[in-house]
Amino acid sequence: MHDILRKPKNWVAIIIVLTLLFALIFSFISSTKTNLPSYSAANESPSPSPSPSTAPDIDTERYADEMLGFSMLVPSKWVRVTRDGYQTFVNQADAACIQFIVYNYEPYLNNVTETDMRSQVLDSGGDFGGHAQMDVSSFLDVYSVNNVSYFEYTTWDLDYTVCVSIQIPTERYDYYRNIASYLLDTFQWNKINPIPDGFKMFYSPFGDFEIGVPLYWAANIVNGSYVATSPNSGAYITCSVTETDIGISEMSQFDYASIVGQTRPQLLITMYSNAGNSLTVEAGYVKNGAEWRLMHCIYFSGSYLYEFSLDCPTSAYETDGQAFMTAVTLFRTF
Repeated sequence: MHDILRKPKNWVAIIIVLTLLFALIFSFISSTKTNLPSYSAANESPSPSPSPSTAPDIDTERYADEMLGFSMLVPSKWVRVTRDGYQTFVNQADAACIQFIVYNYEPYLNNVTETDMRSQVLDSGGDFGGHAQMDVSSFLDVYSVNNVSYFEYTTWDLDYTVCVSIQIPTERYDYYRNIASYLLDTFQWNKINPIPDGFKMFYSPFGDFEIGVPLYWAANIVNGSYVATSPNSGAYITCSVTETDIGISEMSQFDYASIVGQTRPQLLITMYSNAGNSLTVEAGYVKNGAEWRLMHCIYFSGSYLYEFSLDCPTSAYETDGQAFMTAVTLFRTF
């Protein structure tokens, strides 16, 4: 099993999260009386997290990936091999290894939850230790399958995913826990195509598309559409997709106003552009006696109609409008 993540902005956080997850898997495995025979909750407490500057008693060297440019310290005495097509460093004494798994970006990664990971591990007959979402494009998992314990840190940009999978014999868990924390702390990757700061990605399997969303806007499903609402202005972005073979190339400005004006009183279109398979509109209208603005983008793929709109108070138009344009720029289908 190999999963997902992006480098946290504060690396102290990953050390803290690792320590909490290690403690969690210790107590979980101990309570089920499976694996990790060296640990006893009755006589041992999880050791404190190491300082990011504190190195364990192990010689290391830096591995650098030639294609993507990420790097991380690895034990210098471990043997470098290619396993399953991925660069792997193996401790020949006990078969522990560090594997760097690189693959193309997969949009579903943005939707992965702790529940998903728990089900995946349990379905594999393993023991689930914990899952931590580090930021909008990264998470960390600790679990055990077939007497092998996994510490998996995965990070992605909009082109590639890197999963650092540290795999150790479960009976050696105590020995490796701080080593794993230290090594992961040295991971570095300057992404070429990162998710823009202040945004997260929303992916929909229906229509197989994704779009950016302002990070702190509250998201809900409303009447089948994905709606993200600003906590400051009350502006909201609506994302919807319809399966259809009817395009928008013949939709006139009058046709558009007749439809959209039914839900936005006193609609006044200030910009209308129909390029055949895409439609862009800006307009003003009145909501509860206040002036609001509308930005509306529609794309037709030949089988799906994708609609993205921003409704916001005129007073927030400059800020929220720019956020919407960034979000729409991140739209793509797969």
